[in-house]
Amino acid sequence: MTTAVCMKNPLYDLIIGNITGATDPSTATTSPLPASAVQTRSQLKATKGQSELVTPIVDLGSEDVATLQKEDPSLEKAVAAAED
Repeated sequence: MTTAVCMKNPLYDLIIGNITGATDPSTATTSPLPASAVQTRSQLKATKGQSELVTPIVDLGSEDVATLQKEDPSLEKAVAAAED
């Protein structure tokens, strides 16, 4: 079990934070369990007519994000509060 956050416009397709007990998959000693994705009939009906989520590919580093945040006028209050 883990806690997850869904974002409307993430910078990357998958963002993984610090998870206690998580290990590097390249050094794993056990074989992963097989997984399969299944949709029930009710899930198919619920998603009918919806398109796939399209996430733009943006190559930004942490310095770029910090600069963009400082330049964003909608964040001026938050930046001022953080600097105090």
